[in-house]
Order: sequence, then structure tokens, then C-alpha cells
Amino acid sequence: MDSCPKFIDWAPLLPFLGEVVKVAVPALLVVLGWSVVSAGNDKRESRKEKRQLVDKTIKHVDEVVNDAIGFFTSENDEEAEGKSGKILADLKRIEIFIQALALHESVNGKLIPITATTLRQSITNDGPFWTRPRSRVGLGSPLLSIIRSEAMQLVAKLENAYLELYK
Repeated sequence: MDSCPKFIDWAPLLPFLGEVVKVAVPALLVVLGWSVVSAGNDKRESRKEKRQLVDKTIKHVDEVVNDAIGFFTSENDEEAEGKSGKILADLKRIEIFIQALALHESVNGKLIPITATTLRQSITNDGPFWTRPRSRVGLGSPLLSIIRSEAMQLVAKLENAYLELYK
């Protein structure tokens, strides 16, 4: 018995292997290319959806500020009372949108979730702001300045956190 290993003669298989390589390599490249493009598209789509939600939140912030100004400056109690319900609904909507965005700001090196708490407090004073008798204020009132300031700060936080997220 011969103890030498026998070698396989690959020569007859070479044409077949050549055909397999001609088909398999391009197919693998197509699959790899598709996965790279698909992942990039998913990231772009996610970024676009988040941008739309940021824009929608900012729109509601602007609306709630305008309604709050109308509420506090209105001479008509019924008109002001009607705005109060919309203000509360918009504040809740803003809070839901911000929660869905899950954006954070960096404060002293710590990431803190962005909330609409200070905007809500500036408008409602943490209480039933719509109850009578309602305090009417002028357009130059410090209260309205605080509301505008809190709204601008919230919008700036949202914009900065969004930009930081996709840097």
C-alpha cells in the first residue's frame, strides 16, 4: 500500500469554477452595495423625520406663545377662556413631541433631556391660570417677556440638540 496522499486533479473543474466566480462575485458586490446604500437611506430618512418633528414642535411653541399673549392681553374674558383650552392642549402636544424627539442638552458635561417645563411654568404659573378673575396685562408686561424668552430658549435648545445629534 502506498502511504502517499493522492492529489486531486483540479484541471477539469477550472472552467466550472471560473463560471461560478463570474456569477458570484458581481452578485456579492451588488448585495454589499445595496446594503450600504440602504443603510445610508435609512439614516437620511430618520434624520428627515426628526427634523419634521422639530419643526412641528417649534410651530406649536410659536402658536402657544401667540395664544398666551392673546390670553393675557385680551379684554374679553370669554375670548381669553377659549384660548386657555387651546394653550393647555398645545403645551401637552409640545411635551409629547419633545418626549418623542428624546433630545438632550449638555449642562456641565451631563446630558439632560430637553423639556418644556419652564415654558409651561411661565404661562400657567403651575396652576389654573385660566380661573377668574384673570389678570390682564399690557403688551410690555414682564410676564409676556418671560414667556417669549422661555419660548426662544426652548426653540434654541431644540435646534442645537438636533444639530449636535447629526454633527
